[in-house]
Amino acid sequence: MEKLNSHPLYCCLTSIAVGEEPFELGHGITLSRSYAHVMSHTMLAVKRPEKPNQPHPGPWAATGDGFGFDSDVVLHIPSTYRRQGMNSSEVAMRLTALMRMWVDPRIRLTMMSAEPPEKIAGTVSRVHVANAVEVQPWYFQLHPATERDTKEDLNWIKKHWETALDLTQQSAAFSLGLDAIAQVQLIHSSALGLVSVWAALEALFTSSTSELRFRVSAMIAAYLHPPGPPRIAEHKRAMKLYDARSAAAHGAPKHTANDLLNSLEILRRVLIKMVYEEKVPAREDLELLLFGS
Repeated sequence: MEKLNSHPLYCCLTSIAVGEEPFELGHGITLSRSYAHVMSHTMLAVKRPEKPNQPHPGPWAATGDGFGFDSDVVLHIPSTYRRQGMNSSEVAMRLTALMRMWVDPRIRLTMMSAEPPEKIAGTVSRVHVANAVEVQPWYFQLHPATERDTKEDLNWIKKHWETALDLTQQSAAFSLGLDAIAQVQLIHSSALGLVSVWAALEALFTSSTSELRFRVSAMIAAYLHPPGPPRIAEHKRAMKLYDARSAAAHGAPKHTANDLLNSLEILRRVLIKMVYEEKVPAREDLELLLFGS
């Protein structure tokens, strides 16, 4: 059943910039300039209120705890947009995950609201109109591997985002893979992060529970490369990373930070190829790639 949107949605994004004119993603969805600082701090008051349930009188002071994020871009999803099976907030989270995968891994969706940020700050009403979203601490920070052209990257998002959302709805494994990339920086342990990334790869490349190390590594290599030395090298590399995953999963981690980064890169390449091909391969497709016709 199609999920309806009763109001527009405005989402504050960090670590991304657009030009003077709104960037059109299609269906009225835009990325446009709009500054907002989303913050929360533990506050200290030293005087009791005059009466119960009244505010504490000043002075107040902010402690060192809390968070603050600058946002220069707002993602706008109009109330007229409809997507079967997803509401606006779900679409926004998926779009952010896709931008984190392709544009910049530092992108956060810090706030969602039914009004633009500049209108929220100007209202005198105490009605709840906004929600903080991705404001949890990240335990390690990913960065783009190379300098990127933001406009070119956003054009890729514009071209492929609907396909990617289709795949998340059609395939639980693809959805899990995109979630693993989007959420891995939230995981406090690199060992658990490594396990989550390989859980997504296992879901994508095998339904069997036996010989996972060989099966998953072989299927990944066959999916990413035609027969030849690059496929063999990819298979060996994937098996080595799977060994690191197994050690982490069984409480004897021997991995390095690069093992997690390299595993993430494999998952990223896999998901991007599936978006290009507009398909999550079935077991029969993978076996044909591995063994030939």
